[in-house]
Amino acid sequence: MRRVMLLALLALGLPTVALATSVDFSSGGFKSGTFSGSFTTSINFSVTGDEHTIDITTGTLTATSCAVSGEKCFKFSGGNVTVDSTLFTDTLTGGTITDKNGSVSISADLSADSMVAHGSVTGDFELQGTKITGGSGDVSFTSTSSTVPEPSTLGLLGTGLIGLAWMAKRKLKLPI
Repeated sequence: MRRVMLLALLALGLPTVALATSVDFSSGGFKSGTFSGSFTTSINFSVTGDEHTIDITTGTLTATSCAVSGEKCFKFSGGNVTVDSTLFTDTLTGGTITDKNGSVSISADLSADSMVAHGSVTGDFELQGTKITGGSGDVSFTSTSSTVPEPSTLGLLGTGLIGLAWMAKRKLKLPI
C-alpha cells in the first residue's frame, strides 16, 4: 500500500513541475566580452558564455557615494537587456554599477510587461580597456503567462492513474 501511495504522489507531483514560471538565462562559462561607452555617460556590456550571450545597456549614469572608499558607484534609470540577440529582450527600470579598479558589478531590475512579472539582471565583469577579460551575466524573471502542460504530460498522468487503479484492483481483488 505504501508503494501505491508513493506512486500516486509522484504521478500527481510530476505534472506540476512542468508548470514552473521561473526563467533564468545565465551566460555560463566565460568565452569573450566587449565593453563600450564610458562611466560619464552610459555603457554597454556584452558577455558571451557557453550558454548565452547577454547584452546589457544602461541609461545615463549618475555618480553616487560608495560605502567602501576607493570604489566608484553609479546609478542609472532605463536601459535594456538582450539574450542571444533575439531570444529575450526587456527594458530596465534602473540599477546600480560598482567599479572596483576594473572589476565591475552591475545590478538592475527588469520592467514588468505582458511576459515578465518581475525580474533582475546581474553581471560581474573584469575590464581591460574595451575588452571584458572575465565575468558572467545572469537574467532571472518570473513569467506572467499561465503555462499549459503539454499533452504528453497529461497522457503520462492519465496512464499513471490507470496503472494505480489496476494495482489497487489487484491488491483488493475488486470486480470491475
